[in-house]
Amino acid sequence: MSSNESSLSEQFVTFTLAGEEYAVDVFKVKEVIDPPTMTQVPNMPDYIPGVINLRGNVIPIVDLRYKLGLGSSEQTTDTRILIVQVELDGSETGIGIIADKVSEVINIRSEEMHAPPEMGTRIRSEFLHGMGEAAEDHFLLILNIEKVLETEEMLHIVEQTEESHPDEEDSETSSENMDTESVNDRPEQE
Repeated sequence: MSSNESSLSEQFVTFTLAGEEYAVDVFKVKEVIDPPTMTQVPNMPDYIPGVINLRGNVIPIVDLRYKLGLGSSEQTTDTRILIVQVELDGSETGIGIIADKVSEVINIRSEEMHAPPEMGTRIRSEFLHGMGEAAEDHFLLILNIEKVLETEEMLHIVEQTEESHPDEEDSETSSENMDTESVNDRPEQE
């Protein structure tokens, strides 16, 4: 395992995309919300279906399936948005990612972590921290969410959404009307 992977916590939020199970470091996930109505912003790439107003902050939403080349997301009753905190151009930025289903918070010890596979996954290996043993004979892909979202284009998108929606207050998509759940409030799984 590389030094980059050793900086991961041992807790991960697991979620499903296109029938495959993924995980992201619990410290990157600020909260999980039901999908609110999104506002479309002109000239956005296809993997950005819109933005939401979350407690006065404009958050761009990324269709992670589309971004990773797994097809477009279709909203179901299980669809959730993970609000992740990533560093873009030296500052922490909130971005929402659409997941087909969010499962749970699990523990994966460092000895249960393996290097990313060179082949056999549907996404590029540089987007992965590695694979984790979730259970006997069951592995999940641990995303390097900063790498997935770290692009000049994403920085431009964040700047553009902030310019087009400064301090917008939209009661329809404010947190009072959303069913939000803090990841840190979830019970740990042993």
